Formats: sequence, C-alpha cells, structure tokens
Amino acid sequence: MADKHNDNIPNLANQIAEDIPDIKENLEFHLDLFQNICGSGMSKTDATGVFPNRLNRTAVADADLTRTALTDDCIVAFTSLSAQRTYSISSADIAIAGRIFHVKDESGGARTNNIVIATEGAETIDGSATVTISHDYACISLYSNGSNLFIF
Repeated sequence: MADKHNDNIPNLANQIAEDIPDIKENLEFHLDLFQNICGSGMSKTDATGVFPNRLNRTAVADADLTRTALTDDCIVAFTSLSAQRTYSISSADIAIAGRIFHVKDESGGARTNNIVIATEGAETIDGSATVTISHDYACISLYSNGSNLFIF
C-alpha cells in the first residue's frame, strides 16, 4: 500500500521542475516592484539587497507652496498647510512605468487649504488634469503606466 502512495512522486517532481521558471519570473517581478517603490536605486535595502528597510519620505515645509517631484520621491508628506499647495509630477517621472507616488497630508487639524496634485504636461491622473486632497490626514497613492497616472 505504501508503494501506491509513492507512485505519483515522479509526476510531482516534474511539475515542480516546470513551475520553477514561473516562480523565478514572479520573484523578478516583485524585485522590480520594490525597486520602483524605492525610486532610482536600491540603496535603502536590507542585508539581502532586495527588500526595502524603508520607503523614502520627503517632508515638504510650509515655504514650498509648489513642489515638483524629485527622482527619489516616494512618500511626500505635507507637514503644514497655511495655503493651498501644489505637487507637480513631471512628464519624465510619469514616463517611468511602475513609478509610485504617495502624497500625504500630515498637517491635520481643521484646515481650509488643499493639496493639489498636477501633471507637468498633457498627462492625466485618472483622466483629469489634477486631483485634490481635501481631507485632514488623507493620502493619495498614484502609479504610472508610462503615459498617465492612476489612483490606487
């Protein structure tokens, strides 16, 4: 009876061997995803060089009423909103398929000023020229398909 249960082992071994290329491709996809999340390089990684220890957070001071996205922007935190703020994402950054931006209101409190996220050129954000963060502590996460931005 024990032999009956072992009859399928060669078939299972062959199936595992066939699945290895798919597993490798899946891991490479996730590596690319982490590299895009961290910006232009993997300098912010753990000892394996693969998984990020942290995502780059950029605090935007009140003096910066208009800010253009930087290469290593991943999390952009607006810490004070004494006036409406604009965060502009360049055409070059949008051209990077898989690029991710998280724009966060960290100012909180009862405020009357918004954060406007805009594209530099004809690109759109979910079909619109701009998108607005109008609630305390709200966040908008965006990703690029290489041509336009989309909200998660």
